[in-house]
Amino acid sequence: MKLFIYELKKNIFRVSLLVLTVILMAVNIYKAMEERRFFGETRAAAAMTDYFGGELNEEKFIELNDYRVRMEQEANQAGEVTVYDYERYITGTAAGDASYAESDIKPKMEYAYLYRNTVLDYLALADENIAFYNGKNSYETSYAQLAKQLYSGRIIKSLGQYNTPRLYFDYEFSTLAVIILVIFVFSSAFSSERATGTDRIIISNKRSGSVFWAKHFTLYLFAAAAVILFSISDIIVFAQKYGIGTLDQPLFAIQEYQFTPLNVTVLGAMLITLVLRILAVLFVGEVIMVVSTVTKNIGACIALSFGVVGALVLISEFIDPYLSPINLVNTRSMFKNLDCYDIFGTAVPCQLITLLIAVVLILALHVICYLRAVPRRLKEADK
Repeated sequence: MKLFIYELKKNIFRVSLLVLTVILMAVNIYKAMEERRFFGETRAAAAMTDYFGGELNEEKFIELNDYRVRMEQEANQAGEVTVYDYERYITGTAAGDASYAESDIKPKMEYAYLYRNTVLDYLALADENIAFYNGKNSYETSYAQLAKQLYSGRIIKSLGQYNTPRLYFDYEFSTLAVIILVIFVFSSAFSSERATGTDRIIISNKRSGSVFWAKHFTLYLFAAAAVILFSISDIIVFAQKYGIGTLDQPLFAIQEYQFTPLNVTVLGAMLITLVLRILAVLFVGEVIMVVSTVTKNIGACIALSFGVVGALVLISEFIDPYLSPINLVNTRSMFKNLDCYDIFGTAVPCQLITLLIAVVLILALHVICYLRAVPRRLKEADK
């Protein structure tokens, strides 16, 4: 525990880290606000969705149509409007309400209301594929059976406002900011001790193993805390304009995720996203820890860490996205469709393979780092 507290004081409780965190947080908030401005809905659209939200039924469509007709009539009577009336109209004008009701709310309601039919058609296709491929192609049969299992019983009961989670799933800059913090903090984890001669004290006290575990525990704690902090910041920025409701709705209620393999709530998907991003940061952290055992020059170690991480990001652009732990940050693509690998004739979701690869690589890098750091020091201590 003393070593852990020492590592916290040495690496985390620093003014320079606090300043860098504040700067990156400010940049992240600005980027999130730009993301919200360019890719999010307007307040008027959000207000219209809230107004017509709630349980979906045929009466809701009648209400929407009547409202649209009434607004069109009032717009024709009013002519050109220069003063907005937000007490009478949701968007401020009758024309605006009529336009949003037809072009925005109606398609959303139709998607949600007809989603059950969409799924039933998909399940019927799955049954056809099972009957056709059974005994001919084990992978296609397995894929259809898995699809039937995952998509059965899906229904959207009400219309809701989903802009906050949708933008949250798409937003990646905050995780990049956390990776920068991790590089700044841990790239010199072992190299700084060799550069300053601290490792000789560690060797003489035979504490190499304890120091190793303290450093990694600090890395894991910091990575988790930083991802959570920046993620909460993202949610607050997005929710400030769009609200944070409908978290108990299924993920497939968001139209972009209508064929997601995850049959979870929006809140559940946000929590899964949080865990995946922590895993991605831990993978990068373990890479940095290994790099830190390579050199005793602190500056060179930081530069090399940025170079290695940059190379990993670049490589991930040219390989199957499901084979790179870096892409755990991009839940936008991971959540949308049921993509599978053919594993001995069995359809295995690609997302599970990505998770397995991430965990295996983190453990492997952890072992490599241990073998490079601890046995070498113990050997030097015995001389």
